[in-house]
Amino acid sequence: MALAVAILAAGKGTRMRSRLPKVLHPVAGRPMLQHVLRTAHALDPTRLTVVVGLGDDVRSALDLPADIVVQAEQRGTGHAVAQAEVALAGRAQTVLVLYGDTPLLTEGTLRRLVDAHHRVGSTITLLTTRIADPALRPNGRVVRSADGRVEAVVELAEATPAQRNIDECNMGIYAFDAAWLWPALARVEPSAVKGEIYLTSLIGMAIAEGRGVDAVTTEDYSETLGVDTRALLAEAEAVMQRRLAHHWMAEGVTLRDPSATYIDVGVAIGPDTTLLPGTHLLGRTRVGAGCVIGPNSIVRDAVVGDGCRIEMAVVEGVGVPAGMAVGPFAHLHPGQAGDSYAV
Repeated sequence: MALAVAILAAGKGTRMRSRLPKVLHPVAGRPMLQHVLRTAHALDPTRLTVVVGLGDDVRSALDLPADIVVQAEQRGTGHAVAQAEVALAGRAQTVLVLYGDTPLLTEGTLRRLVDAHHRVGSTITLLTTRIADPALRPNGRVVRSADGRVEAVVELAEATPAQRNIDECNMGIYAFDAAWLWPALARVEPSAVKGEIYLTSLIGMAIAEGRGVDAVTTEDYSETLGVDTRALLAEAEAVMQRRLAHHWMAEGVTLRDPSATYIDVGVAIGPDTTLLPGTHLLGRTRVGAGCVIGPNSIVRDAVVGDGCRIEMAVVEGVGVPAGMAVGPFAHLHPGQAGDSYAV
């Protein structure tokens, strides 16, 4: 079945206390929205739409093809998805709704969600996760029947004490039957408190109509982390750095202390290279094989040849010829060394 994707990226992110739009805050050197956009593109959708706010500069950060629609005023998640109808209606049988502040979502989890949605033929399939201490998370609780069917999603403010202790939480990521979605959105009543239109209202509506509502669960809560504070931004960075560390160690790179090593997603590293504590590989850096980088070194947008040693130094925007030793206490930048290797 044809798949369309809507990425919601219009939120102001006031809790970030920043003039930079929330979805443009970087994780591992890349704006959060770009992480989500790449994951969405990997699903090969027939149509991909990003919902942005009026007057923000989010669209300038889109580095892969996507349609843009504007949510002029933020009136809830359901209202945001409704803005994408003009771009997506009639283009696919399934609409997948994502968020621009969830940079840790993986292609594998989203494929499981979409595959289950198509296999079962549900009207809505939601992504849920198990949380060890539900009291710490404000997400809606997923209420299931004795035979495991989704009966309701109860928002925390309306949950009974027993429901508050349910460890399965709704993460707000959905696959919808498109033919049902668009007219259903038009029937959703705004909330009495804020006057906003919420996607979660569609779950109760579908269940009341006797339609199928199913869930796919990921055991990795971090995947679904929505970043709307600086503390959660740091949490997302830590998770992404652990992923990158494991990836490069599997590729033959030694990280003496992964927790004290920082690698951007655009970096490439050759085998048998060793990264010592305090090393930062940033931007579009390329490091050859058999190098030793660190301790306490920054390499940014540079090309480092095989067998180099960079110790307590800063190297940015230049090429370092194979076998060269840099530092300690050196700063190489354009015009100083290796111009023929410059990025």
